[in-house]
Amino acid sequence: MQSKRLARTLATLLVLATGMASPLLRGQELSTTSSAPSEEQSEQLLVKALDAIHAGNPQTAIDQYLDPVIAEFERLLRPDGPQLYSANTLGEVLFYSSLNAAAARKGQPPRDSEVVSGAWSAALHLKGYALIDLERYEDAKSTLRHGIEVAPLNPALWNELGAILQLEKNWPEAARAYEQAESGAKLFADPQGREVNALLTRALRGQGFVLIETGELKKAEKLYRRCLKLDPDDDVAKKELAYIAGLKSQKKTPVRIAWSGLSRLGRDVSLSAIAAGFVTVLVGFASSAAIVFQAAKSLGATPAQIGSWIWALGLGMGVTCIGLSLAYRKPVVTAWSTPGAAMLIASGAGLPLSDAIGAFVLCALMIVIAGFSGVFERLIGRIPVSLASGMLAGVLLRFGMGAFSAMHTQLGLVLTMFGVYLLSRRLLPRYAVILTLLAGVLFAAVRGLIAMEGVSLQGAMPIFTVPTFSVAAGIGIALPLFLVTMASQNVPGVAVSRASGYDIPVSPTIGWIGIVNLLLAPFGAFALNLAAITAAICMGREAHEDPARRYVAAVAAGLFYLVMGMLGATVALLFAAFPAELIIAIAGMALLGTIGASLVAALREDSERELALVTFLVTASGLSMFGIGSAFWGLVAGVVTLLVSRGPPAAKR
Repeated sequence: MQSKRLARTLATLLVLATGMASPLLRGQELSTTSSAPSEEQSEQLLVKALDAIHAGNPQTAIDQYLDPVIAEFERLLRPDGPQLYSANTLGEVLFYSSLNAAAARKGQPPRDSEVVSGAWSAALHLKGYALIDLERYEDAKSTLRHGIEVAPLNPALWNELGAILQLEKNWPEAARAYEQAESGAKLFADPQGREVNALLTRALRGQGFVLIETGELKKAEKLYRRCLKLDPDDDVAKKELAYIAGLKSQKKTPVRIAWSGLSRLGRDVSLSAIAAGFVTVLVGFASSAAIVFQAAKSLGATPAQIGSWIWALGLGMGVTCIGLSLAYRKPVVTAWSTPGAAMLIASGAGLPLSDAIGAFVLCALMIVIAGFSGVFERLIGRIPVSLASGMLAGVLLRFGMGAFSAMHTQLGLVLTMFGVYLLSRRLLPRYAVILTLLAGVLFAAVRGLIAMEGVSLQGAMPIFTVPTFSVAAGIGIALPLFLVTMASQNVPGVAVSRASGYDIPVSPTIGWIGIVNLLLAPFGAFALNLAAITAAICMGREAHEDPARRYVAAVAAGLFYLVMGMLGATVALLFAAFPAELIIAIAGMALLGTIGASLVAALREDSERELALVTFLVTASGLSMFGIGSAFWGLVAGVVTLLVSRGPPAAKR
């Protein structure tokens, strides 16, 4: 099967890569470089490379045939010279030629562009394929991305990149690559339409595979039926449709779903994921528990009722983290609304506790409606990935900087943790965070920095408070709490998830979080929402190298939240016993990889770089207005920049 796929793909590629097989280009006067390698020489080397790959010698194909072709073309590249593109069709040539005019309309510096033979992009594609055969996946991705730079519409390059991302189970990026391949395939049609069928059906099959893995069977089925319309003999599409039919025919009883989920969890569990889950709870609880305690006190809650608040919040976060992460096989981390708690301190004074509880119920009901109605998802779906990544980097920047500014007060502690982190990243990267945490705890214990006085085992008991409803509480607490939670917490939470490569179903996620919040509100759960900062810990490479297994970190966080809720005040005292610098340092070091990945994603696209940078800077500034934090205002600034930069061009005089 693999050899047949290789032969068909590469045969199509070679046909497209040469002038004689590009019928739309024959006889056309193109703006091409006169010093480009001859197509005859390039074609001969490409054919020899193909024969070497067929013979099981991919390294020979690279060294003796492909690299020389690539080198010949890349000798034409000059820093002050024109932008070179590798084209196969007249449609590509016209598109690449128009990029210069488009840049001028946007006010960017003009740069000439020239087009060379498609043999350049063909050689890069073949090299990428050979590197995959050698299992050098990172080198293959780098080569294919370089090919996309010189031939951004080439569907063969996008398809191959999608195959690697699919192998890595990076479903969002794989889907994007296959979608780009689908778009580019339309420009590769010949009069008989044979090439576009081969390229397009592969792109559609790739998208279908991703959709099956993410549970969207109906969409996958539609794509495979499109494949059969293009190619009625597409055996892969037929087999995938049969597989989908088999999945649909299975009776998914609750017992079977639960057993399947637990069995897969057992296979996917890892120490690094459990450590990431613990750090998530440690950072989230230690950084804002005091605000929750103060909010409860400001409303007149007794110590027993404060314990009930912690019980309800811990139970709510635990149930939603575990349930949603297992359901979607993606890390879904929830948290209490820290800005909401701060708002309660300022606006809740003077109202009876029962009225405040009634306001919590109303707020949760509004979250349920905003979620299940789809209104919130429609609004959030308009945010570009680069903008969301810029916001994420801005939110996390202060944590990364805080890890090093903590050296001012605890140089030995933080320096020891950083040294262990660097060594662990080199020798045991999967366990870098937990080893760093253990080193910090050991250092603090030896130096007497952990204050265990007053820590005792105290369980929390739920206390039901009958809610009462008043206009004052509805206007003064429920509505502001809803707006602050959605704007300052759920919007960044979704953006962080998407920037990390996880496209969670937003509407049901928000809706179910609201349902759990509604049930627990009478016990003191004032507002639950998607986490942003702590979620990034579970979504980064520190949780697991395989993105498909990072959901275990969110499940682990849920379990730790349940423990936190059951023990209530004991956990609060225990976390408070650690030196503040240890919490700050472990948070910053756990987020270093996520900060770097976010900056790369934010600045990747030239056309969106400025809006991503504006979003990053506004978010990192810490700007707060009307009780809403900088993450929301960073998104607002980015959207405004996007609208202005893509608006109608100014009239020329």
